[in-house]
Parts: sequence; C-alpha cells; structure tokens
Amino acid sequence: MMSEYWAAVYERLQNDYDFLKLLCNDTSNSELLKWITPNKLLQLKCARFIKKGKIVSKSGLVDELVKHSANEPALRRIILFNWIENNHLTMKFLDANVDEKIADELNSGKFGNIQKIEILSKIDPREGAGKIYSKYFELHEKPSSAEAGPEICDTRTEGGAAKNTETSELRIKQLEQALDSVKKDNKELKESLELRVKEVAKLSGKIAEQTECLNEWQQQSEQLRAKLGELNAKLEFETKAACESTDLFDNEQSLIINDLRVYSDSLKTEVANLKQALANRDASVARLEKENTELKDIAKTESGYNNTIANLQAKLAEFEKNDSSDMIAGQLVSKQLFLSLSKEPVVLPEGFTQKTGLVFDEFALLYVDENGVPLKIESLERNIKKEIIGIIKSEQGSFFLETEDDKFQVMVPISAKFIGRPVRGVLLPEAESRVEGVYRVDSLESEMTTPQAAGRRAKSSKPALRKEKDVIFNGEKVLIVGGDRVGHEYEQTLASHGLEVVWRSGFESIKDLRGGLSSYKAVAVIVKQLSHTLLREIILAAEKSGVQIIFCAKRGVSGVLGCLKENLSSCK
Repeated sequence: MMSEYWAAVYERLQNDYDFLKLLCNDTSNSELLKWITPNKLLQLKCARFIKKGKIVSKSGLVDELVKHSANEPALRRIILFNWIENNHLTMKFLDANVDEKIADELNSGKFGNIQKIEILSKIDPREGAGKIYSKYFELHEKPSSAEAGPEICDTRTEGGAAKNTETSELRIKQLEQALDSVKKDNKELKESLELRVKEVAKLSGKIAEQTECLNEWQQQSEQLRAKLGELNAKLEFETKAACESTDLFDNEQSLIINDLRVYSDSLKTEVANLKQALANRDASVARLEKENTELKDIAKTESGYNNTIANLQAKLAEFEKNDSSDMIAGQLVSKQLFLSLSKEPVVLPEGFTQKTGLVFDEFALLYVDENGVPLKIESLERNIKKEIIGIIKSEQGSFFLETEDDKFQVMVPISAKFIGRPVRGVLLPEAESRVEGVYRVDSLESEMTTPQAAGRRAKSSKPALRKEKDVIFNGEKVLIVGGDRVGHEYEQTLASHGLEVVWRSGFESIKDLRGGLSSYKAVAVIVKQLSHTLLREIILAAEKSGVQIIFCAKRGVSGVLGCLKENLSSCK
C-alpha cells in the first residue's frame, strides 16, 4: 500500500503523460517487455515495435505504452514506482538537506545523469529544491527527445563492436533478473524459516507448561501415597485390635474395617487414575519432543537450502565481475551442445563433458578462451541435484522412476528394457525453463546376464539342466535376497553345486546385516520380489563392504543358478 507521501506524488503526476514518457525512456527494455507481455491487448498494440523478442523502436513503443496507460491507472502506478525502486541512488537526493553542499554534489553527477535529474525535479515536492534544479539545468543542457529515448535497432545491421556490446548488456540483464529471482526466493525461505522458529518456540512453551503440570501431579501423587501408607498402617492396627477385642465389639470393628477397606480401595483407584494421567502426559511430552525434533530438522534443511542459494548468488556475482568473454552461463543441451542464457549455442568438443557428471538441461558455467574455444565446464547445481534409486515404471506412454515414497517422470529417452528394473537416477528440480524430473538414468544391472546370453540359454535349456549337476563352485558363501515364493529351496538345491547359500526375504529388515557383508563372496538380488526400501539398503551395504552385487531377473532355482554361474567372479 502506498504511503501518504507517495500517494500525494502519484496523484499530482499520474496524468502528466510527458512525465510518464520520461520514465519509460529511462527504463530498461527488459522491464518494458515485462509490462507488455502479460497484457494481450497492449501486446497487440506494441507488436510492430518488437521483433524476435527485441524492441526495434523504443520511442514508438513508449508512445503507444503511455497512450494505453491513459485507461489503466494500475499501469501508470507501475511505471512510476518501478522507476523509483530501480533508482535508489537518485532518490537519496530527496532525503538530503537543501543547501549549497548538496547542490554541488548534484552538479557533480553524484545522483545520476541529466535525464534522471529531470525526472527527479518533477517528483520532488520540496519548495526549496526548485532553485537548485533551476541552477542545475542552467549549467547542464536538457536532453533532446532522441537522447532521452534512443531507439534500439537490429544488431545484425551494425558492426561487430555494437553487437558484442548489446550481447554483453543482455547477458548482464539476464543475470540481474536471475539474481533478483534468487533473492526473492531467499527472502521467502527466510520468512518460512522464521515462522518455523516461532512454531518451535510455541511448542517449547507448551512443553514447559506440561512439565510444570507434571511436577504438580507428581507432588499430589506423593502426598496421596503418603496418605495411603498412613491409612494402611491404621488399617493394620485396627485389624489387629479388632482381632483382640471381645465379641461385643466384633460387629462394630467389622464395620470400621469395611469402611477403611472401601476408603483404601477408593484411594487405590485414584492413584491408578493418576498413574494413567501421568502415562498420558509422558506420551504427550514424547510426541511434542518428536515434533520439536522434526521442526529442527526442517529448519536445518531450509538452512542448507539457503546456503545453496548463497552459493548460486556467489557464482552469479563472480560471473558479473568477470569478463563475459571468459565465462558463459547456460544449460547443457546435449553432449556436444551448450545453450547460453541468451540462447546462443556453443558447440563442445567430443568427450568434453564425459567426466564432469553433468546431465542434460543442467545449468552450468562454460569457461572459454579469448577465441571462444571451450576450456572447462562447471555445474551450478552440484548441491541441488539429487541421486535417487528406484524401479522404472511405464504409465500412459511415459516412463517414471518410482521410489518407496514417491515417483518422478523420466525426462530423457530410455529403452523399454529398463521397465521393472532397478536404476539410479539424477533428479533436477524445477527451474524457469525446466520441469522437475529425472534427467539421467543408469542401470543397476550392469553385472546382470545380457538378453543375448539369456536367449542362448533359452534355446538350449534342456542340455543346460542336464549339466547343472556338473557345475562346480569353490564353497563360496552367497547371500540371496528376494524370491520369497521359492526362497527356501535356494539353500538346499544350490548347496549341491558347491555354494554356501544364506537366503533372506525380500521384505524383511536387514538391520542385523548393517554391520557388514564382508563374510559373503557376493549378494544375489531377485529383483521381481523385493521392496524398494530393502533394495536401497542392500545396495548401500554391499558397496560399503566391497561385495559383488548380482541382479537376477528370474526367481526360479535354475535361473538363479545360471545367473550365478555366469556372474560369480570365481566360478570355474
């Protein structure tokens, strides 16, 4: 909402269309295009002044824009306040005292060129500032309309120097826009983090209140226990006295004992209720502590994301400081094609990105020499992209990488042979020109039997079965995971071929195996009967222990034996 100060300024200048033209002429082309693009009617009116996304006649476009703003007060407000927000240095003059010192600083150009001072003189509501502006314009000649709003011509008709200048300016503006976007995201994340911190503080207050209540309950419980002890002692005393009394007092003593017992039972019931209340309170405290821990973890995650944004900002700042001829920001389109932010393609040498770990559509910085020859390429998303493990699924003609908790669309072409098989994928987040998805897929079955070898075994299945008894292993110890329908048959059948087999269900926890798998020669994974969570855990455990992993597509005993025969490294 506008303050009273700026509301008065806007009310005074909103119908001064010559003033609005000055503002538009002193506004960057990219900002003008931002105002025009969302407005379909305005876009049609200004189409003749725009060619291939660039302004070819700024003066004509400004005239049409100001003319259109006569019917749109919101557009006039955008024109004025956008200029004010983008000219902080010039606007500082409004905060200075009107004296000779500030007049000298104005004449020295500290607050901007004559175009900006002319706009400032119309905005400034101070009566005493008029003399300073008059004296300034006597010393400086006002710009002509051509100087105030130079037209932008097609760079293809100008010399190489003009083209390079415009390209550099475009790249700088694009980086400024990207930096503004990152700053905005960072601000939103900080606000979200502050809300999370407030929630944590609120929960901590609740925990303190609950703790205070618990202490009070504990004190009451101790008091009741003490009272119960006194009553029990009194009951024992009265019972003993009743046994020793005469028959005349038997009835009276019995009544007293019964009353005491009833009272004692009621106290025991009350104590039991208090214990239950304490147990409920402990459960509530445990739940609140768990929520507190989760909120702290979220805060840490958001803090890590803020660090990632800060790293990107540092990269952008470094790019702005360096000569644009040394570094180019953009996306990797293919193994030999890099597209800059200004949509200029750069052809990369063969094998240039082979060992970089970059994936298609990943944002990166390309370093080039003075002749434009690529030297090296560096990722801008190293800390943002994620590596995930899951199974490839096909849905309505598209491929998805499905994990235990979620699924992500595969954005690069892959073979249908990946369907139903475990893979590693590289997940890139959503960006301005990219949707969230998996942009690289690597099979985890690199050691698995090839389709050609499987086909050869299928053609000669009967001879192979006859010779299975002749397969000789050297007593290797193998862990088989999955294949629950026939799992128990692996140990007995494969033992006759010289293997020591330990079988585990594909849906059973492997916590007892996390200590290491070094005692096993290999781990055989039956991929068709295995949970995704167990698949990730067994792969990590095997890699940590340096144990060979063998993926078996078939779960039958013969199929698993053939797979082990082909892939077990020490098999004869």
